[in-house]
Amino acid sequence: MTYQRLSKLIESGRITPIKSFQKDKLFFRIDVEALAQELKELRKKYRPYDAE
Repeated sequence: MTYQRLSKLIESGRITPIKSFQKDKLFFRIDVEALAQELKELRKKYRPYDAE
């Protein structure tokens, strides 16, 4: 995931950092894993031609 995409996810409220530094952000592992699963499901839905 790119820095730009992560910034968009934070901006839209889909993931919230627990602590922000100048260039780094910390997240709860549970939140990151839940977001990864959600994005994986959406990828299957909208990009069925991509084989894993």
